[in-house]
Amino acid sequence: MIKKRNFQFLLAILFYLILTVFMTYPLTFRANNYVRDFGDSLLNTWILSTVADKIAGFKFKTFFSANIFYPEERPLLYSEILIPQAILALPIIKITKNPILAHNLILLIAFLTSALGMFFLAHYLTRQLWPALMAGLIFAFSPFMIAHTFQVQVISAAGLPLSFLFLHRYFQSGRFLDWLSFVLTYIVQSLANLYYALFMIIFCGIFIIIEVLDKKRYRQKDFWVHFLFFIFCFILILGPVFMAYAGQQAKAGFERTIGAQAVLVNYLATPRINRLYGEWSTRFRHPEGELFPGFLVFGLAMFCLISTVSILISSQFNQKYRGLGRNWRNNEENLSFKLVIFYFLILILGVLFSFGTKGPFYFWYHFVPGYKAIRAVSRFHIYTMLALAVLSAFGLDKLLFLIRKTSLKSFLVMVILGLIILEYLSIPMPLRRINGPEDMPQVYQELKRWPEKKVILELPLPEPGSGIARVEAPRMYYSLFHGHFLVNGYSGFFSPSYLQIREKLYRQSLEENICFWRELEINLIILHCAELAPEDCPKLIENLNKSGQLVLIGQFGRDFLFSLL
Repeated sequence: MIKKRNFQFLLAILFYLILTVFMTYPLTFRANNYVRDFGDSLLNTWILSTVADKIAGFKFKTFFSANIFYPEERPLLYSEILIPQAILALPIIKITKNPILAHNLILLIAFLTSALGMFFLAHYLTRQLWPALMAGLIFAFSPFMIAHTFQVQVISAAGLPLSFLFLHRYFQSGRFLDWLSFVLTYIVQSLANLYYALFMIIFCGIFIIIEVLDKKRYRQKDFWVHFLFFIFCFILILGPVFMAYAGQQAKAGFERTIGAQAVLVNYLATPRINRLYGEWSTRFRHPEGELFPGFLVFGLAMFCLISTVSILISSQFNQKYRGLGRNWRNNEENLSFKLVIFYFLILILGVLFSFGTKGPFYFWYHFVPGYKAIRAVSRFHIYTMLALAVLSAFGLDKLLFLIRKTSLKSFLVMVILGLIILEYLSIPMPLRRINGPEDMPQVYQELKRWPEKKVILELPLPEPGSGIARVEAPRMYYSLFHGHFLVNGYSGFFSPSYLQIREKLYRQSLEENICFWRELEINLIILHCAELAPEDCPKLIENLNKSGQLVLIGQFGRDFLFSLL
């Protein structure tokens, strides 16, 4: 039995490894210097490198400080901090000196581990290899995940199915080891994605409440001791992180209007690059609204629900099963029914929560601390896909049970896996090349040679809604190599000083702007003429030279470096 289980585990790793390379093609072969986009991919590259450096140097007193959004003291709190991913990235960065390679490898690992996490859950529930393999495919490579390949924190979702796995095991066995595994999984997953930390409070809470009431665990002292242990670990490890975010939120007014609420038609939308439905589903697509689960997956889940309910009803009225029906707690059909109903409940809740304030999230947004920081509530869809993956695994298991011929079963499995992959296929994945330290823009190479750290403002500043991420994220990425402080930056939020500079830049005179820059202790100005209209750059350079407060240090290609007197 152990050898068989080990073989199945190795087979799952191999299957998902091949699938990760295939479904993200050609990223694996261009991981050295290509990224999915110049926005969040480079932001997360910067975060991984910055956090890895702090961990390696034991810089815990200044852990949330960074070199962007100067003079903001703790700009890392403007986005995810990706601690587990940074720990994995640390040896890659130290060995290769290539943060892009580290980011891409962590992204690929996130796909692999998310698939394996679901595989373990589905295998525990079904005890079958092929349904479990299919469940991992559904969870890790759905259009929702492919649409977020530029956000490694979204793909890093292995802890969601694993938390359910350890809770299932705990409420079956009562062993502290299973509860400890759940606690550790919750903590690691929370540090990997704070959105998911807030989601897990809701969905794991529902799981625990249902099981405690069903099995009357509230009468057992051990459960309350274990629960208090979870609270202790939460406060000890996650407490400082949540308190830091809460403090930053109070200081800077971090509160988001919900910008990505799902609507029902989003469940027909795929990424544009989806080979089968990308063009067809354009009419249903909204920002962060690529929520299509797959027709075959939905069909398998519904087959599971209908067949489970039918079997239960027939067993209650069939004379043959009447005796077993009375002892429903030990009845296999009824146990299966309870699991199916639970995951169907998770499915419905995942859909309803993705609707934002038009669903039950309204209560959490308005009355529960922390949830106002969530902008993209459509990401609750991750629990929809989790539930669909489990229900589809049950559905395939029931379907295979109806077939007696082994050859026919194998053929059916291959067809179903192939059709799901076809529905999810989005290759070749469009990538963008980004220069490394050897061939980065000349102005950054010049700054890299300066031993004394300066405060830099890079111009022009993009106006709101004009592709801020594509402009500011590369500047952050290159700052990893030259090491100076930037007033610029891009993240989930923007610092007050950055917003003030941008507002004044388009409303006040050059002299007034220079006075404000001096108040912020800015030393250097970089003017990127390639980002301006050809006729605007010469006039702007002339005005800067005439100001008497700026000195041109040099021209580097189409970039001009000025010193602020």
